Parts: sequence; structure tokens; C-alpha cells
Amino acid sequence: MRIDGKKETARQAMSWLHGWLGILAGCLLYVIFCTGSLSFYQKHLNLWLQPELHQSLPYTTEQQQLDFALSYLNRTAPHAGTWQIKLANTAQPTINVSTLAYGQHLIGHEKPKQTFLDASTGQKLTTKNTAGAEFISVLHFQLYGLPHSLGRWIVGIATLFMLVALISGIVIHKKIFKEFFVFRRGKGLRSWLDGHNITAVYSIPFQLMISFSGLLLLIYTLMPWTIERVYPQGKSQFITALQHEQISTSSALVSKLEQSRGQRDHSLFARAQPTVNSLPQLKPLLATVQKQWKDNPVAMIIIESPNTAQAQVEFRARYGDSLSKMKSVPFQKFNLVTGQPIQITMQTPVAASIYNLMLALHRASGSDMVLRALLFFSGLMGLVMIASGQVLWVVKKQGMNKAKNSPWGLKLMQCCNVAVIVGLVLACVSYLYAARLIPDSIANRRDLEIYTFFTIWLLSFIHAALRTHRQAWLEQLGLLAGLFVLLPVVNALTGGMPLWESLFLGQTAVAAIDIGAMIFACIVIFIFYHIKNNKNPSQPKAKRHVRASAPVQPTEKEQI
Repeated sequence: MRIDGKKETARQAMSWLHGWLGILAGCLLYVIFCTGSLSFYQKHLNLWLQPELHQSLPYTTEQQQLDFALSYLNRTAPHAGTWQIKLANTAQPTINVSTLAYGQHLIGHEKPKQTFLDASTGQKLTTKNTAGAEFISVLHFQLYGLPHSLGRWIVGIATLFMLVALISGIVIHKKIFKEFFVFRRGKGLRSWLDGHNITAVYSIPFQLMISFSGLLLLIYTLMPWTIERVYPQGKSQFITALQHEQISTSSALVSKLEQSRGQRDHSLFARAQPTVNSLPQLKPLLATVQKQWKDNPVAMIIIESPNTAQAQVEFRARYGDSLSKMKSVPFQKFNLVTGQPIQITMQTPVAASIYNLMLALHRASGSDMVLRALLFFSGLMGLVMIASGQVLWVVKKQGMNKAKNSPWGLKLMQCCNVAVIVGLVLACVSYLYAARLIPDSIANRRDLEIYTFFTIWLLSFIHAALRTHRQAWLEQLGLLAGLFVLLPVVNALTGGMPLWESLFLGQTAVAAIDIGAMIFACIVIFIFYHIKNNKNPSQPKAKRHVRASAPVQPTEKEQI
């Protein structure tokens, strides 16, 4: 029911809901989408931010990389409880090794401290202390700086708003398939609406998937009582069950494994001497696994109780067999002393398959280059959809208040649009600059990187408040284009691999960031000149050449 008492149709009610939810959550959703899209290339960004790793070239065979890793681990941690070895690939050109002591267990998503080895020589590589792309990832799902629970609640509510806005947007579009092909350029408000519609229609499957899977990821925060009802110990027990309920072994094998675990006394194994038949079995086992998996390379090797009579090894592949198994990649486990396989059968319930599928798609984990690029492009389409919706609201309000002084609410929304749509990207690029330019000798350089991000973002809002709306857009876009253009230059001048060299040597992860910066520079320059040449944005082009003696006032639909 409308305020004036008139009846409204279901589509009209959905239109009101869609508009207000979009405005209320639009700026926050843009932040979530922008940082989430960057998180698809988290490994690539981490590599770019650490130029010390660029010299490592993953041209050696898996057998050679295994020799390098075993040599280092035997020298530095021969009596560790577990060795973890990540072999090099295009996104991670180094060999990453880590260790766990006997009885040490990782909590939740905790990761062990990794050591980087040059994949060509096996030498240890020392990297600078940087917050890395993990900061952007944390900002994406829990709003860095806020208490964990509060940040995730805010992100969860915004994601729920988005899901409702998507569904209501589908309902109010009667000609949704027609809008897949319609964009009317230079038609003022109509053009903004077409841009909003067409990007939304193109990316509807992605938007629905990413919002629903995001809610699944936050289910521990949003609905903890449902988990506690089934798992009394809460989130940790739920995650453990989710990771292990897919694997079932025979009762005899389980008892054997439990018996071997019970015999692992730390003091005993710390003094244990290496056995003759344990580690030499690794290379033939690796060759056997490589032959079976063919085009799916080995990504990780986990050795439990190395150099002991109870040694076991687990090989994990890089890619999953299917989308529903992207999170649980193929693996094989062997007794490292005898070389005999440990038979493990996979039992994946339907619910677990769906859950793992949604989480793997949301994080692009285990996905190949094409799928990752598709997800990233869909994320950019989502950004354009949100940004066009925000701008559409401002343009409409500008037309309605043209004869009046701009109210403070409109000015605030204008500043928010500039600071969020352009300022956030400025802050992200400035963060990359800070990570490469802040001297290594500064102890708290990680904090300075993060302070740089938020300082630039705040200055973007202040600048937008002090300048006119059009000037703020042009000046910040010009600065952003310049930063994008210079990013590959900064990479080459601060110890990173230059673009021509990374392309020649096949360092695609490093080259991708430099090439992406140049592509985005071209896009920003195009937007800059489009706004600059559109000197009278209050009227569409078709209405500008009218006689002065008979001025034509644009209708609301024509105003821009």
C-alpha cells in the first residue's frame, strides 16, 4: 500500500524494495565486490608484492623440486612431526615448505609458517614483511579493523540485502531477455538505466551464486544455534566433520592408524634415527602418482612422521575432478616405509558436495585459469551494476533538485559515490605502491601499508567534499589512471621482474598484474574523457542543439 492510499501492484512494491535496498547497501556491497574480485587473484598479488620471489622459475621437474625440499627439511627439521611441501606452479613459482611438531594442530583456517625455496636452485628466499593480499581478503569478508563477529554480521546483512535486491530486480524486469541486448547510448537517465540493467542481466547467475555462497560462508556467524544444535562444540567441530566425513576407511585400517598415533611420543621420536627405507621411497611413489593423474600435476606432498618407521606420505593434486570436488582434490596416501598404498574410499554426501561446490566457486579454489578469469570478469560486471545503480540514483535526484540548492543528503551521496567507486580503487592501488616502496628496514611496515590504504581512502572522500561533483570525478580518475600506468614501471624499478622479461620467461602471474594495470588504465582514461567531453550532463546530446528562443526543459527520464 502506498503512502497516498493508492493500491500498488506486486512489481511496484518490488521496485520500491529493490531501490531502497540497493541504496542502503550499495556502497558497502561495492567494497565487498571490489575486494572479493581482487581476492580471486590473491596468489598472483602476493607474488607481485614480493619481488624477492620473482627470480624463482618453475622450470624444474617435480622430482627435482622434491629433492630440493627434502634436502632443506632434512637439514632444518629432521625430527618434525609433519612436513608439508607445495610444489611450484605458474601462480606460485617457489617451493613452499612448512613443518608441524608432534601434537601440533592448526585451528580453523590457520596456516603454518612457510619457507620459500627457489625452484631452480633450492636456495632459501627471504621476503619482506608485508601484509600482502590477505589484508584485501580480510577486508572483503569481515571489514578489516572491526571486531570479527561485528564485521561478519555487517557483511552478512549486506549480502542478504543483495540477494533480496537481486530477486526483486528479476521480478520488476518484465523484458529481462530483451534487456540482454539493449543499450541506448546518449539518452541521459535512460542510458544509465540500460547500463545498470544490461550488466545485471549478464551476471545474474554469478550474482546469485556469489551472494548465496557468501551467506553459506558466514553461516557460523549468522546462524550459530543451528550448528550448535548438531555439533555441541560449535564451529570447530562442524569444520572438522565437514573435512573428514567425506573419508571413510575400513575399521581395521582405522584401528591401525589410531594405534600408530598412540605410539607417537614426542620425546621418543625427537631422538629417532632416520630409517633406511623411508624417504628413498618418495621419488618412485611420486612417479607412480604422476603417471596415474597425467595432466593433473601434484600440488602438495604431506609427510607424516618423516624419518621414522611410521612414516606416511600423502600426494594431493592441483585440480579437482569436477566442480563439486574442487575443494576436495584427488589424493593418494602410502606407507612410506613399505611403499604400499593406504586404501581410502571417498564418501561425499550430496549436502557436502553442494556446500563444497559453492565454497570453491566463491573462492575460485582449485579452479583453472579460464574459470578464474570468468569469475573475475563476472565480479567486474557486478561492480558496474552496483556503481551504475548508485550513479543512477544521484543523477535522478540531481534532476529533481536542479532548481533548488542541493540538499545535504544528495551531497553526501555524491561524495560517497566518488570515494567508493573511484576512491576505493585508488586506495587499493596505493596499497600496492606502499607495499613496494616502504623500506624493509621499517619494523612496522605491515601497519604502514594498511594505514596508507585507509588514509588515501579518507582523503578521497575529503577531496570529493571540497570539490564540485564533476571536478572530483575528473581529478580522481586522472590520478587513478596515472597510478595504473606507472605500476609496471614501479615493479621494474623496485626489484621486480619487468614486464618484457616476465612474458619472455613465462612468469605469467607477475605479468598478469602488470598487464591488468595497463588495461585498467585504458578503461579509466576512457571514462575520464567521456566525463570531460560531456560538459553539460543535465541534458542528453539530442536536446543540446535547440534554439535559445525556445528552450526545452528535459523530462525526468531525459535528465542526466
